[in-house]
Amino acid sequence: MSFFITLSTTYEGNLQQHYPIDQPSLGLKTGREDPRRTTISGSIDSELISFRARAMKRTPRVGETAEIEFQVTGKHIIDFADEVMPEILSTPWLIWFLEHTARDTVLPYLEPHESTVGIVVEVEHMAASPVGAKVKCQARIIYIDKRQFSFELRAWDDTELICRGTHKLRVIKKSKLAEAVAKKRSN
Repeated sequence: MSFFITLSTTYEGNLQQHYPIDQPSLGLKTGREDPRRTTISGSIDSELISFRARAMKRTPRVGETAEIEFQVTGKHIIDFADEVMPEILSTPWLIWFLEHTARDTVLPYLEPHESTVGIVVEVEHMAASPVGAKVKCQARIIYIDKRQFSFELRAWDDTELICRGTHKLRVIKKSKLAEAVAKKRSN
C-alpha cells in the first residue's frame, strides 16, 4: 500500500507537491493511518521562499536512488580478527559506504556553496562479508522536509542482504558550517 504526503502552501497562490511514501517506511498500519503523518499543510514565509530560491539547483524526488559497489579489502575489516575470528567487513566501514551512497543521491542537485552532513544513521548489520566479497550499497529517498532528506538503506554482498536501515542528511551552506567550526576552535 502506498501513501502520498501533500505539502500545501499559501505563498502567492496555492502550490501542492505529492510525495509517494511506502507504508512500511512510515510504520503505518493498514486501516489505521495517522492523517498527521500522511498530510502536512501550512504556509511558507517569504524568508524560506527566498532561501529555497537560492538553494539547490532543484530538489530530488522521493524514490530516487543511488548505488555504490565496493570490494571488501584488509582496510575494511574488523580490528579484532584473529585465528578464530574471521576477517569480515566492519560495521563502521559499511556505514561509511552507505552514507556516501545517500550523499550521492543529493550531490547532483547541490549548488557549489552547498554540501551535506549526516544527522542520523540507524542500521542493522545482519550478515558477515569476508575479505574479497563484493558489496552493493543502495540508498533511496523516502521523505523530504525542506533541506533534510531521509533514506532507506540496503546493502548486499555476493550472496545475501547484509544490512538495512535508515539515514537522514541535511543540506547546509559550507560557509555557515565553517563559521561554526571556527567559533568552536577559538573557544
